[in-house]
Amino acid sequence: TPSGQKILFTRARVDGREHRERLGAWPECSAAEALARARELSRAASKRVPVSASVPARASKPPKEVLTVAKFAERFFREHVQVFCKPKTRANYELWLHHHILPILGSMPLDSVSRADVQRMHRFVAAKTDPRTGKSLKTTANRTLTVLSSLFGRAVDWEVIERSPVQKIRKFPERKIERYLTDEERARIEDVLDGHARRNPGAVLAIRLLILTGARTNEILDLRWSDVDWKHKLLRLRDTKTGARDVPVSSEVLRLLQAAQRRGELVCCTILGHRIHSLHRTWSILRRRAGIEDVRKHDLRHNFASTGASAGIPLATVGKLLGHKDVRTTQRYAHLFDQEVRAAVEEISQRLTRR
Repeated sequence: TPSGQKILFTRARVDGREHRERLGAWPECSAAEALARARELSRAASKRVPVSASVPARASKPPKEVLTVAKFAERFFREHVQVFCKPKTRANYELWLHHHILPILGSMPLDSVSRADVQRMHRFVAAKTDPRTGKSLKTTANRTLTVLSSLFGRAVDWEVIERSPVQKIRKFPERKIERYLTDEERARIEDVLDGHARRNPGAVLAIRLLILTGARTNEILDLRWSDVDWKHKLLRLRDTKTGARDVPVSSEVLRLLQAAQRRGELVCCTILGHRIHSLHRTWSILRRRAGIEDVRKHDLRHNFASTGASAGIPLATVGKLLGHKDVRTTQRYAHLFDQEVRAAVEEISQRLTRR
């Protein structure tokens, strides 16, 4: 098994259905003992007579309740999602399960779901439209595949089924929207932040830290003063998307922190010292005043990375600053990094166009 346990069992087809008999776990049950008992069970089955005293006859059991996708989803959510996933991920999983997956596949027996059933669900969700925007839910359909893959993956790990039907299913293309700020736009944001600082100092400080660190929103909103390592110029983040990590910060960040008024344990908080629930409303106001309404809050993270890549900082270093676990995630900035290649293109073009 995936956990390393070795289980000995027989497998046979009885009346057209697969039947398994557990013989024991190794090394408590040796291979020789398991083989002897398997032969005895086989002889008893072929003669249609009760098994000998050394192998107690199995009492007849009532038919098992069919394990549906909906029923297993309860266990999946209780034993996996609630244990290993962060609150926002848990909320998304619950939403996609109950609104998209279970209405289509929920009543089906877990072991009967086929790859065609999964493809049908994927297409059906993609055909829906968002009532607010009128756009198709192709991205949501792709997320349901991710959730379903995790659900069936746990079913295989827990030896409920042998194989996952969520394999080699092509996802719908997704447009990766990345917006980078110009120098003029950055200056306009700074002016707007200066004007908003007295009204909402905690939110303004949070946005400035997002700009200067490339951190994720919740990493900054959860930051405590005890997490600031002044001596080594680090933010020691306790709980991030990829686990605990240390974020090196600049002298400008430390200057902002030193100038900030402390109102409690949290670095960025409300006037009463409470956690800021969201920066969405504040950022909407600020970007409208700065004339950059197409810039999302998460684009500040992209802008931090692109600025580093354009300056020639190695992608591996940029990835470490952003807390990327997979180097492929940082590859999106590769086109900004290779300045030598762009210089070579210009040189070749100039030589080819000389008369």
